Amino acid sequence: MTENISHRFRNFFYTYFDMHREKEDELETIEAFKQDVDFRGTKMWILMCAIMIASLGLNMNSTAVIIGAMLISPLMGPIIGIGLGLGITNFELVRSAVRNFLMASAIGILTSTVYFFISPIDTAQSELLARTSPNFYDVLIALFGGFAGIIAGASKSKGQVIPGVAIATALMPPLCTVGYGIASLQWTYALGALYLYTINAVFIGLATFLGVRLLRYPRMTFVDKVRGARLNRLVFIIVICTLIPSVFLAAKMVNNSYREERIRRFVKNELKDDSYYVLSYTPTLLPSDTFSLEVNLIGRPLSQQEIELLQAKLYEYNLTRTVLHVNQGFAAANADQLRKSILSDVQASEGANASLVRYQKFQLDSVSRSLENERRLGTVSAQLSGDMKALFPSVEWADFSQTYRYRIDSISPTHLDIDTFTLVTLYSSRSITLESQKLIRNWIRMKFPASRIDFKRQEELPSISE
Repeated sequence: MTENISHRFRNFFYTYFDMHREKEDELETIEAFKQDVDFRGTKMWILMCAIMIASLGLNMNSTAVIIGAMLISPLMGPIIGIGLGLGITNFELVRSAVRNFLMASAIGILTSTVYFFISPIDTAQSELLARTSPNFYDVLIALFGGFAGIIAGASKSKGQVIPGVAIATALMPPLCTVGYGIASLQWTYALGALYLYTINAVFIGLATFLGVRLLRYPRMTFVDKVRGARLNRLVFIIVICTLIPSVFLAAKMVNNSYREERIRRFVKNELKDDSYYVLSYTPTLLPSDTFSLEVNLIGRPLSQQEIELLQAKLYEYNLTRTVLHVNQGFAAANADQLRKSILSDVQASEGANASLVRYQKFQLDSVSRSLENERRLGTVSAQLSGDMKALFPSVEWADFSQTYRYRIDSISPTHLDIDTFTLVTLYSSRSITLESQKLIRNWIRMKFPASRIDFKRQEELPSISE
C-alpha cells in the first residue's frame, strides 16, 4: 500500500515537473549558445543602438523605451556563455565569453558616456536613480531570471522566455547609468550602477552554471581534481564577493522602509488636528547616524511645549535617534492658494489610485476646515466690532483670538488635557457696570457660544510690539 502511494506520488511529480521530455538535443543547445557569445560586426552595432535607445529612455524617464532597448540588446549571449563554459568545463568558451563580455560592456559604457556628455538634459530622472542602489532582491531577480533563461534555452519550446529574462534582469539600464555617472562626474551613481550590472551578470552566469550541471550536460574537457577544486573556489569567491554587499544594502533598505512606515504612522496619528494641517514631512539621515524629521505645518502654530511633547512621543513609535523640526507660520492666504493647487492636481489625476485620491481629499477637507475657522473668526469679529461701536460706545478696543488652555498638572507624554475656546477682551477708558457687562457677554455669545469675555481698562491694552 505504501509503495503504491509512493509510486503515484512520483508519477504525479514527474508528470508536472519532468524537463527531459521537452529537452533539446544537448549538443545543438551548446552550439546555439556558442553562436550568441561572439560579439563582432552586426551584434556590436546592434548593442550600440540599444545603448543609445536605453540612454534616451533614461533621459526622458520613459519605461517603454527602456524595455524596448532591453529587448534589442544581445548582451545576454556572453553572460550565458560564461556559465555554460564553466558548467561543461570548456575553458576556451569561457575565455571567449569573458573577452566578448568585457568588450561589449566597455563599448556600452563608452557609448552611453558620450551620449550623456552631449545631452542637454542632465537631470537624473527616477528611472535612472532606480539603478544606483542595488540590493539582495536584485540578486534574486538575476538568479531566477538566469534559471528561466537556461531552462528555456535547453528546451524545444523556447517561447518568449529569453526576451522576458532580458527585461526582468535589466542589463542595459545600469550599464547606461554607469555612463551617466561618468559623464556627470557623479561617481556614486556610476559605482552603484556598475555594482548592479555586476550582480546581474554574475548571478545570471551562476544560474546558467548550476542549470547546466543539474541538466547533466556532457563536459567537454577533462579536469583533474586540483584544477576542478580551483575552479569551484574561484566561482564561490566571485559569488560571495558579489553577494555580501547586496545583503547589507537590502537590510538597510528594509530598515529604512520600516522607519518610513513608523514615521508615517506618527504623523498620521499625532499631527492630526483641525486647527493645523501637515503640508509635508521629510526624514533625513544625518552624518551622525541620526535622523531629522522635518515637518511643515500651516494653520495654528504649535507652542514649544507641544513640540517637546511630540518629540517625546517619537519614542513610542520606536523612532529613536530622531529629532523633530517643525516649520510653521505660513500665511493663511498662501495656504489657501496651496490648497487650490493641490485640489487641482487631485482632480486632474483621474487615473490615480482611488485610495490615494480619497486620502488627499480627506487632507484637503481638513485644510478647508482649518481655514474656514480662521476666516469665520476674522469675519464675525469684524462684524461684532462694527456693531459694538453703535451699541456699546464705552468699549474702545476689542481683541479676538482662538485660545488653548492646558491643565499643567495633567500634561504627560501620553495624554494632554486641553480646552479650546474663543477669547474676547474688551478695553474701555471708564468702568462698565456689571449689568452692561452681562448684556455684552450674552450678545457676544450669540456669535461665539464657546467664548470667554474679559473686561479691562484701556491702560492695560498691550502694544503690538510686546
